[in-house]
Amino acid sequence: MIFLVEYNRSQARTIRMLEFPDSSKREAEDARLKLELELNASGTKHDVVLLEAKSKEALRRTHRRYFGSFEPVHKFLRDLEGRSAGH
Repeated sequence: MIFLVEYNRSQARTIRMLEFPDSSKREAEDARLKLELELNASGTKHDVVLLEAKSKEALRRTHRRYFGSFEPVHKFLRDLEGRSAGH
């Protein structure tokens, strides 16, 4: 499987994830490019990646950041930055 992931790094959350069969690599690449162009045109700063894995469960194990597992760390860092800005 091929997974197209749009990820908002500042919020530490996945915005969207699309799945493509392995036989649709070209379609997945075209979708990634189209999404990146749309995001750039709107000024949206999100990561857009294509990932390959046998299943969504395998992807969760190998790319945990896209599934919110680090949200507590990101929240802590945002809180720290907020306190620093207030000084």
